[in-house]
This record gives sequence, C-alpha cells and structure tokens, in this order.
Amino acid sequence: MLAINEAKWDEVAPLYYGGTALPECGPLTPTEESLRLLPDLRGKSALCVGCGSRHSLLYLAQQGATDLWGIDSGTSTSSPRSTRSGGRSICRERSA
Repeated sequence: MLAINEAKWDEVAPLYYGGTALPECGPLTPTEESLRLLPDLRGKSALCVGCGSRHSLLYLAQQGATDLWGIDSGTSTSSPRSTRSGGRSICRERSA
C-alpha cells in the first residue's frame, strides 16, 4: 500500500510543485502571514516534513531559519544536497 501511495504522489507531484508551500497553508485558507502560527525563526533550525518541492524550506530561510532540514517520502525532492534513504528524500540546506 505504501508503494502505491508513493507512486501516486510522485505522479501528481508536478501539479503541486510550490502550489501549497508556505506561506500558503492550502487552498482557500489564510496564509502564514495572517495566521502567524510560526515563531520568530531567526537563527533557528527547522524541519519540514513532506517538503516536496522545497518551496516551504525556502520560505523558512527567508524568515531567518539557518539550519533547514526536509524529508519527503516521494522522489520529487530535488536538490544538490538531497539524498535517498530508505525510500525517503532527505535534504539539508544552510542559509546565511
């Protein structure tokens, strides 16, 4: 069942590429700027579960997070710093 789920997400991932990334929380929902769910991220580490296109990681970096980690079960995560481990894409970014 997991393999079927991963295959389907990989199939439709291009349709969602960056479309539901932070600051968007999903279709027809308020943005992070209006909800303010995240604390001050300056100098903090952040983990994005289900990072997909890595657009949310970019948003977190723009908010000041300096040590960024993302994990996704699909194969659509692409980064020079991304690796595959146990069927998961794991990426790490460091921002200035």
